[in-house]
Amino acid sequence: MKQLAITAALLLVLLLASFWNARDLKDRGEDLIGALEQAEAYLESGDRTRALSLTERAHAEWGDSERLFLAVLDHDAVDQVSLGFCEVAAYLRQEEPGGEYSAANAALILRIRKTVEMEQLSLENFF
Repeated sequence: MKQLAITAALLLVLLLASFWNARDLKDRGEDLIGALEQAEAYLESGDRTRALSLTERAHAEWGDSERLFLAVLDHDAVDQVSLGFCEVAAYLRQEEPGGEYSAANAALILRIRKTVEMEQLSLENFF
């Protein structure tokens, strides 16, 4: 009976950790997406410096959590988001970022959304 209780407790701890991970990743993803959308708005209003600063800050936030993400996420997904941040920042450093920036930013936002969705507890992720 004692072994069953220990097993049930461990299962509960793992389930709670899964819920926490999914919620934490969703919150972080929403923050990053919001920052990238705001950066695009800054660029559209002509403030490339603020757009670049906000993008670099979001990239730093992603980088601060990268070790955790590598422990709980698919490494390829983590790498793709990291590369996306580098690509978006490179376009913003150009004199005329233009459509390439918007396309790269939209792709990065989509990558972040898909990465977050992969970790959410839903029926489609079980089957």
